[in-house]
Amino acid sequence: MKGTKIVRLIRQFTAEEFKSFEKFLQSPYFNTNESVLKLYYYLLDFAPEFEEEQMSHEAAYAYIYPDKGFNYKGLNKLRAILLQLAERFLSIEALQKDHFSATLYLLRFYEARTLFVDYESQLKNSKKILEK
Repeated sequence: MKGTKIVRLIRQFTAEEFKSFEKFLQSPYFNTNESVLKLYYYLLDFAPEFEEEQMSHEAAYAYIYPDKGFNYKGLNKLRAILLQLAERFLSIEALQKDHFSATLYLLRFYEARTLFVDYESQLKNSKKILEK
């Protein structure tokens, strides 16, 4: 498990990002798969170094599904979903810090929905952000 892409990615998380990502995974808006959250908890037991020898595919699967036999494909699918959610989390985190890009998305929304009064108001806000 320690050489996987998801481990390489979350290994770079700060302590605050670990906490925020957990909240993100607990949100039913972003994640409806409880097993994905369990996989994250399994990995979190090895954070921040992720060097433990017990960190294996089989141990991860047994942690998530204690009453089932090992299924590599099933674990692979969970890892892929967790990776996808981690990348989405990082994108959202970046967008929250980039106020100008967020306003551009709002401008596109208002324009596409023909909310021109709101578009004009958002455009003024965007100009203020650019001036700063």
